[in-house]
Amino acid sequence: MTLLIRVLTMSSLLVCAPLWAQQSPTEAIDSTVSEVLNALGQTQWTELQKRDRVFEIVGERFDFDTMARSALAIHWRKATNPERSRFSTLFAEVLSHTYWSRIKGHGDNSVELVEERLTASGKAVVKTLIVTDTRAIPVDYRMTNANGNWRVYDVMIEGVSLVRNYRSDYQQVVSQYGISGLLERMQEKMDSLRTQ
Repeated sequence: MTLLIRVLTMSSLLVCAPLWAQQSPTEAIDSTVSEVLNALGQTQWTELQKRDRVFEIVGERFDFDTMARSALAIHWRKATNPERSRFSTLFAEVLSHTYWSRIKGHGDNSVELVEERLTASGKAVVKTLIVTDTRAIPVDYRMTNANGNWRVYDVMIEGVSLVRNYRSDYQQVVSQYGISGLLERMQEKMDSLRTQ
């Protein structure tokens, strides 16, 4: 178990190209969080520009395919290939928007990288805290290593797993309306979010 405490402030953030194969899980999250906070701190950018940059950063680090399979759970095997593809695309958008809504107001705060835990199965959890003026918000990143590239397969925000939360919601919808009904509702949600 490695313990690493480091406070990142906006004044010290630099955007640099990631060195995927050479990074530990903590270093991977460090570089990703630094880039996200750097984007949030760009005062000359519009909110839309910040959001698009955060989506780009998140897309490079998050393993949306694994997250989508996990969120759809047992229904993944029942879905057709076109349904899986559409679900994965929509889920990546939904999750990106959810992540954005949780972090967009925290650009002027700092993030502490608290702890890295490696498991025997080769996975990792990187625990962080978003430190605001009034409280510290725990955000934990669950990661897996694919060919030297540490990627996030779940995010725990204040103890709540984003993937598990969506899985619970999606199971209910699929049970009532089938996968096609779930896809319709996800599309409606994304149409609404895109106009905001």
